[in-house]
Amino acid sequence: MLNLQLHIQPQTEQKLKKILTYTANWHNFTFLIPHPNPPPLGEGVYEKRRLCQFAVYTHDQEMFALNIIAYQITELQKGILNLRLDMKQFEEKYRITTEEFYQQFEQGILGDNEDFIVWSGIYEIFRENEQRLQELR
Repeated sequence: MLNLQLHIQPQTEQKLKKILTYTANWHNFTFLIPHPNPPPLGEGVYEKRRLCQFAVYTHDQEMFALNIIAYQITELQKGILNLRLDMKQFEEKYRITTEEFYQQFEQGILGDNEDFIVWSGIYEIFRENEQRLQELR
C-alpha cells in the first residue's frame, strides 16, 4: 500500500483523483491530498525562510501532480488515435460509419459476427477514453 500526501491546488486534486479512480482496479494504494495550509508567518529570517521553503515544496508537489496528469492525457490521446485507426479499418471494410454501425449493432439489426463484437468493443473503449480525456482537460 502506498500513502502519498501532496499539497496541491483543488483543481489538480480533482483531476488526479479521476486518474486514480480509473486505475484503482489495477493498483492497491491509498492517496491523501490535503489542502495546503502554509505555516504561520512569524518574525525573523527563520520564519520567512520556512515559509519560502514551504512554497517551493508545495510548488514541486503541484508540478509532480501536473506531470502525472499531462502523462495520462498524452496516453489517452495516443490510445484514442490508435482506436480511431482501428475503427477506420472496420468502416472501410463494411462501408458504414462507426456511429451508424454501433446504433444498428445495439438494436440487434446486425448479427454477432466476430468483427462486429470487436468493433463494438473498440468503440466503447474509444468513447470511455474520450470521456476521461474531457474530464482531465
